[in-house]
Amino acid sequence: MRSSDGPGEPNDVFEEPLDIGRGQPTKASVPSLKSNLHAIGLTCELTDDENLQRFIQQVRDDLPSSGENQAFFIGRRFEEDFQQAAPQEAQLFVSTVCDIAPSDTSYITREASGHEGAKAFFEYLLDENPQSGEFISQLAGVSVEAPDFAEQFAKSNPSGIQFLAELAQGGISPAGAATWIPGTDRVAGKCAGYLAELVNEERFDKLQSKEVKNRRPECRKGEQGDRRWGLPNYRMEKYEGRYSSAQAVKDQFKKNAVMAHTSVTGGVSKEDLEAFVSSEVLPYTDESEADYDTTKANKGKLRELLLFLVKEPSGQGASGTNTGLGVISIKWHLKVKRYKEKKSEIRHDTTMEFYARSIVYPSVYDLDTDPPNRTRVIDQVKDDRNLCP
Repeated sequence: MRSSDGPGEPNDVFEEPLDIGRGQPTKASVPSLKSNLHAIGLTCELTDDENLQRFIQQVRDDLPSSGENQAFFIGRRFEEDFQQAAPQEAQLFVSTVCDIAPSDTSYITREASGHEGAKAFFEYLLDENPQSGEFISQLAGVSVEAPDFAEQFAKSNPSGIQFLAELAQGGISPAGAATWIPGTDRVAGKCAGYLAELVNEERFDKLQSKEVKNRRPECRKGEQGDRRWGLPNYRMEKYEGRYSSAQAVKDQFKKNAVMAHTSVTGGVSKEDLEAFVSSEVLPYTDESEADYDTTKANKGKLRELLLFLVKEPSGQGASGTNTGLGVISIKWHLKVKRYKEKKSEIRHDTTMEFYARSIVYPSVYDLDTDPPNRTRVIDQVKDDRNLCP
């Protein structure tokens, strides 16, 4: 245990075990950015490779630096209900895998290796977001392009398959790769699913309305059942002005990163911020539309990305530790008037709105106190799920 002077968080800092592994964060690339811009109908000279590389470097240079928190998962919510939109064989596969006890990894391997829905499930995830392939490959330890990918994944990391299946049941898809990946003991993975539930707007508002636990660092799981463990924060910002279409997209990326960085004490590492904004997929818009509107193009819903945080990770695998976990949800709305006009209008009336919700769970795990406090972050999160059903 040590002291911390971070605003809004407890003074005492505790370490607890956490099984996570090293990942390779997603980096912005010309092909993915070009695909994004082409999806919204921007195919002019500004989207040639040289301009796009300059675009990426400008965004990278403007990202906040020296963030302390790192990420172990980047996700987003499915555009449509998985149980309705996914192929039936993929749904059956997910249901089968989720019904197996997490400790029975050999059974997961057997079921996942021979299940005809496995391939359909992974194809569905990749269709939802092609950039998710980086994370899935790292989680599996084998490229998604391997011809027998599902079988190899089932053998190398059955817990990882169950993690993805449980997220899908909860409406979450991987969006990109971060500095860390969840380990095989499923604690980080389980926490990701629970945190995604709690940061959802309705449950977040319920949680924020509760009082935080008295003497939080000394509290234990199940105590003070009418009070919350989590430390939530909400921010909204709106920008209006005249931008070129490319500048509007560039500013959206940068402002999403800044909103995430400033949502939690200590900020977020620059590598994970780049991975976060690189995981954005701009919704396809009909070429006949004069205006670009991410909400209209996204079936009336705000775009959302989820960044799952680990505080002060040290080591990896079974010997890994951390001082807390958290989640950031960024929703945004971009509107650009007459965005494809180049001759009569170089700049366009633009509105950008950003909504940031975050919840942080500092550890209270302390084996030096008498009696030892074995409450882990996953216990805190479970208590808050029960508090705000």
